Amino acid sequence: MRKWFKDRWAGYKARFAREQGRRAREQGNDFIRQDRFLDAVKCLEAAVGFDPSDADARVNLGFAWNSLQRWDLAREHLEHAVALAPGNHDALYLLGNCREQTGDLPGSAECLRAAIDRQPDFALAYRDLARVLFLTGRLEEALAVVDEGVDRHPGFADLHFYRGNVLVHERDFPSAIASYQKSLEIDAGQSQVHMALGNARSAIDDWEGAAASYGRAVQLSPLDARGHNQIGIADVRRGNLEHALVSFRRAIELDPGLADAYSNLAEGLRAKGDAPHAVQAAERAVDLQPASGAAHNNLGTALVSLGRDALALQSFRRAVELEPESAVFHGNCAGSLLRQGQLEEAVAGFRRAVQLDPGFLHAHSNLLFALAFHPECSPKQYLEEARRYGLKVSELAKPEVPARNPDTASARPLRVGCVSGDLRAHPVGFFLESTVAHLDRSGIELVAYSTRPRQDALTERIRPAFSAWRSLWGVPDQAAAQMIRDDAIDILLDLSGHSEGNRLPLFAWRAAPVQASWLGYFASTGVAEIDYLLADPVSVPAGLESQFTESLWYLPHTRFCFTAPEPHAQLQPGPAPVQRKGSVTFGTFQSPAKIDIPVLQAWSRILARLPGSRLRIQTNLQGLEPGWLQSRLASCGIDLGRVVLAPAVPRHDYLLAHREVDILLDTFPYTGGTTTCEALWMGVPTVTLAGKTMLERQGASLMTCAGLADWVAADVDGYVELAVAKAIDLAGLASTRENLRAQALASPLFDAKLFARDLEAAMRGMWNAKAAAGSMAGSSGA
Repeated sequence: MRKWFKDRWAGYKARFAREQGRRAREQGNDFIRQDRFLDAVKCLEAAVGFDPSDADARVNLGFAWNSLQRWDLAREHLEHAVALAPGNHDALYLLGNCREQTGDLPGSAECLRAAIDRQPDFALAYRDLARVLFLTGRLEEALAVVDEGVDRHPGFADLHFYRGNVLVHERDFPSAIASYQKSLEIDAGQSQVHMALGNARSAIDDWEGAAASYGRAVQLSPLDARGHNQIGIADVRRGNLEHALVSFRRAIELDPGLADAYSNLAEGLRAKGDAPHAVQAAERAVDLQPASGAAHNNLGTALVSLGRDALALQSFRRAVELEPESAVFHGNCAGSLLRQGQLEEAVAGFRRAVQLDPGFLHAHSNLLFALAFHPECSPKQYLEEARRYGLKVSELAKPEVPARNPDTASARPLRVGCVSGDLRAHPVGFFLESTVAHLDRSGIELVAYSTRPRQDALTERIRPAFSAWRSLWGVPDQAAAQMIRDDAIDILLDLSGHSEGNRLPLFAWRAAPVQASWLGYFASTGVAEIDYLLADPVSVPAGLESQFTESLWYLPHTRFCFTAPEPHAQLQPGPAPVQRKGSVTFGTFQSPAKIDIPVLQAWSRILARLPGSRLRIQTNLQGLEPGWLQSRLASCGIDLGRVVLAPAVPRHDYLLAHREVDILLDTFPYTGGTTTCEALWMGVPTVTLAGKTMLERQGASLMTCAGLADWVAADVDGYVELAVAKAIDLAGLASTRENLRAQALASPLFDAKLFARDLEAAMRGMWNAKAAAGSMAGSSGA
């Protein structure tokens, strides 16, 4: 009887506990439905206390703790639930989430896969398993899971979103874009999907589409600072700088700690030409993210635009320290080194950038630019590197239709497109201005394709010479090529070569029937699709044709025509300074990158031969490491007491400084161009050295064209002897000073009308030659 009573009492207590547990569980569930998770926890803990074997109560308690982000407690109860009910897919799913939150990604994947095995229609489990696999780098598995989920739940927007994320990581941007668009077809109100779609579009340079996607994301989430930041990035790429700056500032207003927005604001201000404020914004980004390589890199680029290369170099080097595998940071660091005359280190830096990212065409261009005047780089080695570049851009370009064939029978004007980022107060602009003003519009119709947004007074002066003015800023190569085709351009001129702001990859798309390189560079581009390079008989004499991938088209007098500085016409050369100083003053206005040790050694020899002579070096001293130039001068035996170091100044003052110089000493192998022409206009002749490449013979070409072939030396010894001989001929210096401006202005080098006729003939000649070649090819094919 006693045993019967005890058993009945135990059963009663168990039923009572289960009933109490059920009530506590149901009350806890009601609290969960009301999002009152702390209250739910109290009830569900009571339920578990009444009945430790209640798997459902433990699942819900795990859910409540999960919602309160107490992953450790949630995991404890969910593991109990799985042990009690191994087939409970909800318990497995929630445990998978907890394990993800506590860093156990393999354990999370195991649980989520088990949940799917027990419930194959569990859509959320497919989504979360794909995410966990993605986070662990198991991309193929992640894609397989999300595809399986999409097959079962084609109307679940999240699965299409996650599919897009995996495809982006695999760099299959078109497929990712399609997945994001499918997700938005199902639910257009997902701001995060619009953002992801914008990022995918930006990855393929579809900045118009990216801007539209970011704009929709911000409409849905107007307080999302990162969304405004992304809109600004897209607008910078599209050339809409003013709107971009508004977006960056709005992002900062919403999130003052968003370092990326400050960095991007700096980039936008730099592109607009506001260097001081760009530096301020970039410095704020570094303050917010001192361990960010990107922030230091952006500060470096802002400092470069302010002319502070020495400080910029420190920022670039810090960026490289923080992210040594960044090709961009190595490239920018190398560029700063190059501008400071550290050629060897610069070349090594560009090579490292290209090694890290073979598709980094900007760095490859900069490498070629530096190699073009590297004394140890032979013409053959340069050409081999240029061909490697050309092969890259050719492989990237996939013209959908072949270019038109030139027609010799047409008497219409030739439509000539000019691609350049320097249609402004820049050497390219100075050489172009008078020429375009004198072209016969009945034979040549010009269209400008500007690759950078900056414009100035010179831009406005030359704009009327062009029938249309297009911006290629932010326009991808394929779209730019189509724009040029739509404009029916006959001859497309590259005015940049491998200098800054070039769009050489565009030419690989064969946007025009005839393509040529002219004016802005001094060597082969290496791009097979560029047909011709304009030269003159002195810059490229017979025998040097093998240095180019392009066919050479010779202009009869000169490949350059300089525009006299008319706004400064009141500046007269004045008498030779030797007449008042009693000794000759040599000078140079070249950048530090050109003033290499061999050049300084030659100058040292000249000064040693002329004890009373002096040397005036006027260059951008602000960008140099303190004492760098002085140390280099001293190392070559040049007495610093005989040297005047003058900073860079505005153009009027720069021209005026020629009154302090009797003779310019050209640099080599990178000879002067604009500086030589401006010196001629100011009555100052240049001693130059004619080497074995177009660049090395640039000075010889200019001086010969101006009627001063006797100022050209054949080697370094001849250069020294020539400088000494000219310096001691005081009567000759006085006569040259008195007559040189008139002599130069009368020469083909300044005769824009003559040069315009030569250029017109060259354009028509290249067109006809290409037409004849196409006709002959067609005949032989028939």
